[in-house]
Amino acid sequence: MAAGHPIHNVMLRRTKIILFPAVLIIGIGLVLHATDGDRLLMLEKAGQLPQDASPVDRQLVEHTSWWGKPIDSNKFWKGKTIWLDINARRAANKLGRFYPPIPFGETKYSLYSEKDISGGTGGSESGSTDYHMNDREVAFWSEFERTHPTPPEEIERKQVQIEGKILASRNWIGISQNDINDTIAIEKERAISLNYPPEALADDALHWAYMVHQSQQYQQDIQRMPIEVVQAVAHNSGTDLTQLTNSLSAAQIKAANAWKVAYLQRLQKEKVDKSYIDAYLQAWNLPATEVFGQSK
Repeated sequence: MAAGHPIHNVMLRRTKIILFPAVLIIGIGLVLHATDGDRLLMLEKAGQLPQDASPVDRQLVEHTSWWGKPIDSNKFWKGKTIWLDINARRAANKLGRFYPPIPFGETKYSLYSEKDISGGTGGSESGSTDYHMNDREVAFWSEFERTHPTPPEEIERKQVQIEGKILASRNWIGISQNDINDTIAIEKERAISLNYPPEALADDALHWAYMVHQSQQYQQDIQRMPIEVVQAVAHNSGTDLTQLTNSLSAAQIKAANAWKVAYLQRLQKEKVDKSYIDAYLQAWNLPATEVFGQSK
């Protein structure tokens, strides 16, 4: 067929039309590949996973030289209270570890394997990243949670959860009050078995923890939603709006802190490490004199 033949010209145009998308796709793939390379270089230099990491970052970070490597215990815990709270978990997750490092000098479970395994998918952050851990870390931190004071934010979370269930039980249909009481009692017993302080699970303690939490949540919600919507949701949940919108009186603050005072006094009598007592005082904004009186 001659080069200038009409059919030849049509076939040539069709070939160009077919080739153009293919070339475009290949070009986009090269750009994306280069972008991934840039992201990987950025992650390598950062030395930790960013707080706002994208799903792509969470996949790429596993290819950095530092991901999942053992963490310097002294550096990690310097100036911090040693407990397994959300902040410690997140700090470890950013470095590729499921657990924070075992504090320096601890010899418990030293016979357990320290060979790393991966697969702690998710950690305390969303995503599908695999975190590294070992048998010794699992054993150490599992025992630690059972024998050391529970972080303040974890106590509050449990209080709000249980009080929320108590309030919701008012709408349970076909369940006797005795069965409801048994259900709540079991919930409290389970919490105590997991080392939540019994003082925090008393009825008054649960009530005030829930009210303070809801009040704080209310103030946050009205900053991002119409106040009418927020108030309607609160009303439908059976929450007293006056308790959400009004500041707590001195008497109410004292009532809300009563269980904390009792708990801290017990910890002192049991000679619990002072660093935990100090951390609680700071987290709850309680002066030591209010809890323990004037030192002699």
